[in-house]
Amino acid sequence: MIEEIYTERLLDAETRLKTLTANFGEAFPTKKIANRLYASAKQGNKTLIFRMQKHGKYHYQTLGILDKQISLEEAVEQSFVYEKQLNTNGYIDDYTYQLQEHRRNIKTIDDLAYDWFIASEAEFDITEPEPLKDMARIQGLYHKHMQPYIGNASISHFDGCLIEVMVKKIRAKAAGTPFSYKATAKMAREIAEKLLKRGIRYRLIDINVASYFTARETGYVDDSDRTALAPEELLYLIQCLEKVRNTAPINVNIVYILLVLGTRKGDLIKAHNKDFGHTTKHLSDDEEADLVWNLTAEKNGIQRAVYLTQFVQSLLLEIVEVQNGSNYLFPARKSNSDSPFISSSTPNKFIRKIAPKLTKVPHELRHTCRTLLSELEVSDHVADSYILHSTRRYRHDDYHLYPARKRASIELSDTIENLIEEARLLNLIEEVMQENKNAKSISES
Repeated sequence: MIEEIYTERLLDAETRLKTLTANFGEAFPTKKIANRLYASAKQGNKTLIFRMQKHGKYHYQTLGILDKQISLEEAVEQSFVYEKQLNTNGYIDDYTYQLQEHRRNIKTIDDLAYDWFIASEAEFDITEPEPLKDMARIQGLYHKHMQPYIGNASISHFDGCLIEVMVKKIRAKAAGTPFSYKATAKMAREIAEKLLKRGIRYRLIDINVASYFTARETGYVDDSDRTALAPEELLYLIQCLEKVRNTAPINVNIVYILLVLGTRKGDLIKAHNKDFGHTTKHLSDDEEADLVWNLTAEKNGIQRAVYLTQFVQSLLLEIVEVQNGSNYLFPARKSNSDSPFISSSTPNKFIRKIAPKLTKVPHELRHTCRTLLSELEVSDHVADSYILHSTRRYRHDDYHLYPARKRASIELSDTIENLIEEARLLNLIEEVMQENKNAKSISES
């Protein structure tokens, strides 16, 4: 039926154009040549125009000059499309029409996710009430932990059972590992909620089943025991680190850097060599340039120029000497590794091995850093900026409170170095006592 209408309009347009040219020559006013399609001529150039009345208002759209910008066949087809848009939507807009057609073709969770990811890369989506700060991280989590379980699920038949299955599958990954995956499951539920909310916005579904699940129902419970290392625990850890410094210097350096800088473990492990450089910003002309780590936190996207003290620089220098030219600060140690950098579990396993009495994980090093800053009487807003903690809805530049952060870093670095000296002395005393004990045992035997 549509093809017949199209063919009929094309024949009408061809016939009436010939008639208009025969009657008026090289110039004629706007005249109808087919249903909704008009033409006007000036100096031999025929301009094709779409015109249609809808709700008492005329809608005009210039299609182009005949045979130079558009053919008659294309003009007839385009006017047919515009007519359909007006009848369906009440307005003409190519982008809106194409977007609506695209959204109508979204059938699965995968389709909805890719629509969201592409839109977020094209431009910031101001319609998101609480935009996720790191879309690359969200995409990675979706592909790894969500897509295998709900990616092919139909949006129209999506129910709470799929959320429950996804959460259980994610939590099951914890079997045989020191991790719980409860935070991953919680975030997967939050991403699913945002995806389905997008589906509601475009009238693809009517209800967001993910919004009816609480964090606790995904297996997530806040760690009430997660805290900073107590002074005796910190000293014990440093004693253990110094005992293995000669055999595992890189792992030891990772722990010290985390203690001094207070960064998240993932940010340090994935650091590139190119992120470390000198800067003279906010410094007087007679001062030497500082060495900084230009860090963008993976979790919240906050950027900081992190000042590196002489102590931290010495740790980094030891690390660089064994990199073998890698672009990463901590390149993978196995040639067959799927990742270009070391595993995120490496520091965890190392600490558990050398300090069996310590039940904390590396994230407590970040909390410990924050506590030490407070003990050094560093103000809260400086300390929060120091560890790249997001407590505001606005962002600061890379050098936010840089002079204050630099002073705090120097003080904190001195504190850790003093603890290292104390730990070495305690280790020496233990060695002497053990030697005396062994000598006494031998003499008695």
